[in-house]
Amino acid sequence: MAAFEDYGITERRINYRLTSGFIKEYYEDFIVCEILKKGIKFSAHGHPLLRIKKRGVGHGELVRSLPNANLFGIKDKVSIAYQFASMKSRRPPIKFSRDGLEVSTVGFTPEALGRGQLLGNAFGIRIRRWRGDDEAVREWERLLLKGLMPNYFGPQRFGGNNIRIGMDIVRRNFKAAEDRLSEDGYRNIRDVPLWLRRLLVQSYQSYLFNRSLSRVVDEGIKGKAIRVAMDEGPFMGYISMAPLAGYSFRAKDDIYSKALVAELEKEGLRARDFYIDEYPELSVEGGYRPAAIISAKAYHVTEEDSLLVGFLLRRGSYATSALQELLDHQRTLESL
Repeated sequence: MAAFEDYGITERRINYRLTSGFIKEYYEDFIVCEILKKGIKFSAHGHPLLRIKKRGVGHGELVRSLPNANLFGIKDKVSIAYQFASMKSRRPPIKFSRDGLEVSTVGFTPEALGRGQLLGNAFGIRIRRWRGDDEAVREWERLLLKGLMPNYFGPQRFGGNNIRIGMDIVRRNFKAAEDRLSEDGYRNIRDVPLWLRRLLVQSYQSYLFNRSLSRVVDEGIKGKAIRVAMDEGPFMGYISMAPLAGYSFRAKDDIYSKALVAELEKEGLRARDFYIDEYPELSVEGGYRPAAIISAKAYHVTEEDSLLVGFLLRRGSYATSALQELLDHQRTLESL
């Protein structure tokens, strides 16, 4: 059984009033719906904008079903997910359905759209066999809405050996990476689909982000944070930003940069190592990501032995990371 530490996430919680329960026992227990930004321009013809409903369909299967589409996000397989995609080329309307998957065209755009059009995700989650008290849930909602929860990459960001393979690639241990990939039927790195190839290095990048965030939580590193103003629909205010490892990373005098520098030193890596000369398409530049989960609106309803929670998260924040601050640590992981 994996532990959160395997994903770089500390055991230390911000919320000390944890409850217990299980998520994702049924697809209907985890419902997620993408919300697009306002102002999308439509036209009579052009690039189809697709509406997708999937139930028990993984991201890889969805990519194979829509090979010429820009998907705006990766959604849990064990869920009912409503999401959007934009076709990269101009073409007639698309509509089809198969087991667990329904795709239809809602309109056309003059140009193909990308992930920048995604505002956030709305979640409705049922926690079964729940044990706790209402006050604990209210405290969780308060911490969530005040932006006090670490914005970890959730466990679903990391599949199988992705972290280890990504680390091998960054360290130029290509033979070791291919040996691990052979377990999934790939003979060499370039046999892996491009989206999955990129996810391998990104998984390691995400792991290092989690570790640097955990370092700040565990050690209480003193100093300032880089803060930026945000005004995106319901998401407003000032947010602290934390760097992602990448070839463009340059340390600044803020607590999150200090934490990432310490993690890179521990790994024996430099920023330049994330430019992969042998596989340039796998290089990661870096950048910044909110250090705390950004949320708007939250509610809960208690029903017999289950708890229903609903909340809205800005793109890039994980529902499972928010639930870590509500549910017993290991039980959350066992439910994923």
